[in-house]
Amino acid sequence: MHDRDVSPMGVCCLWEMNQTMRRVGMNLGRVKRHEYLMYVLAVREQEDLEELAGQPVKPKSLLQLRQEFERKHGSIYAYLLLFE
Repeated sequence: MHDRDVSPMGVCCLWEMNQTMRRVGMNLGRVKRHEYLMYVLAVREQEDLEELAGQPVKPKSLLQLRQEFERKHGSIYAYLLLFE
């Protein structure tokens, strides 16, 4: 606003943080495993192929897919190491 350089520790009473930056750190998001995403993709592709072949298809719910994957492979989430 004043067209001046500001130091990283500078403070201005006219400064206001935007909405996106306000939310930073409020929620620790989780990342889904690549294997799980590929599993869901493979199931959906198979369902599409069956439908194209004229077979009756009842798509599996995401809850069903998640439960099947977790039974066979464990958590759908990747574990990330965070370094300071």
